[in-house]
Amino acid sequence: PSPNPYTNPNPNPNPNPDPNPNPNPKPKRKSLAELVASKENVADGAAASQPRMQRLEGDLRRLQKDVSKMRRYVNVFIAQKSAERADAAVRLQAAARRFTTHR
Repeated sequence: PSPNPYTNPNPNPNPNPDPNPNPNPKPKRKSLAELVASKENVADGAAASQPRMQRLEGDLRRLQKDVSKMRRYVNVFIAQKSAERADAAVRLQAAARRFTTHR
């Protein structure tokens, strides 16, 4: 017989799962030497990342300038479009008035 596509071919993939898995196990305590080493690594990393931070700050300033420029463009575009729409509405009303008065 062909296998039923609606049944799970592998009903129990994990026969004996952990009865109560701990969702957030406590991290292992670090020794004093490990703490000192990690603190030194952090200090070295901070010194090494200084130029990268400066570059990122420059990028951020440039992006903020670009965004404000784009905002200006968008505002001008919206103003033009709403002016065109208002103009079209006025013309449509005038045409409707002409149409109703001539009939």
